[in-house]
Amino acid sequence: AVGDEEDEETSTKRTVLEREAHKHPVIAKVLEFRKYRTRHSTFIKGVHEKHAVHHSGQWFIHPTYRTDVVETYRLSSQAPNDQNFPRKDNDDPILTVKKQFVSRFKGGKIVDADQSQVEIRWAAMLSGDEKMLAAIALGEDIHYAMAAIMLDKQVPPVGEEETCDPSIYVTELERQECKSRTFLILYGGGAKKLAADLKISRRQAQRMIDEYFQTFVGLRRYIDKVHADVRRDLYVETLWGFRRHFVRPDQWDSPEGWSIQRQAFNTMVQNGAVCVTYCSMIWLDQQLQDEGLKSILFKQVHDSMVVDTYPGEMERVAELVRESMENAGTIAKKYGVNITVPLHCDVEVGNNWGEV
Repeated sequence: AVGDEEDEETSTKRTVLEREAHKHPVIAKVLEFRKYRTRHSTFIKGVHEKHAVHHSGQWFIHPTYRTDVVETYRLSSQAPNDQNFPRKDNDDPILTVKKQFVSRFKGGKIVDADQSQVEIRWAAMLSGDEKMLAAIALGEDIHYAMAAIMLDKQVPPVGEEETCDPSIYVTELERQECKSRTFLILYGGGAKKLAADLKISRRQAQRMIDEYFQTFVGLRRYIDKVHADVRRDLYVETLWGFRRHFVRPDQWDSPEGWSIQRQAFNTMVQNGAVCVTYCSMIWLDQQLQDEGLKSILFKQVHDSMVVDTYPGEMERVAELVRESMENAGTIAKKYGVNITVPLHCDVEVGNNWGEV
């Protein structure tokens, strides 16, 4: 593909093809082919050739999970990195590579439970931002609720999002823009990243971020406080007692200094959220053993847990998984942490990991 500039050379780079894809349908087909070729070589062929082990009449992979690799103490996975498998909503559901993971039990199911928007809830609790807490208290989709507060609109009824009056109700696009801003801020991104994600100008992106903080002023104050603390102490300490240390930059008002401040805030949020999931994992694993269930908690992907469920145990496992996540605040008290925001989880069941 080549752009409109006369001196631009022909290129097959992904970024160029994506930019020029509107010019001919074959370009989109090439991009799709590349994506699935990479999926197959990395997540099917690569996993089977490098990591699959045959025992008990079946093929297994046995990743190594560690808490000392990621600076925020989030659980990491190696050989293979089974937390890096593509999300199903980024793939054709028929072709998703996650479908190759099935229950070890004949007739068994895979139960997947996700700690819903735990990082947003944790950031709201840490900052005490009244409008974020109000959005959580509504019990609605958090991104719709936050967008409604920002735009002075209403949350559309479930199932009627596409037919509601856009002058009164939040649209799906407005929800997505609010969601993008929220996660960008929680992960320490800036206007450049938001502009790329939403395909808008950097000036527009900065204006969107400014508008966001004009609504959620408590979050802005908390971020400023974390930045001031790390400049003074060169470390941050989370509610769970984890400390992350930094080396003083030559100048705080520099790319290196800005990066440290973003990492400091991200650590406060991400470490808190992942420790909530750790509490759920510890309690659930012990409960499965105490009740003599054969189902196995075998996998964690950041804010979610995956259970290989023995036939006949699905309903009980789903109950326990939900209890472990939504009552994680009770479990956390054993570790001296008081969680003051409601927690929620989504539970799905499938014949394989790709169906959940």
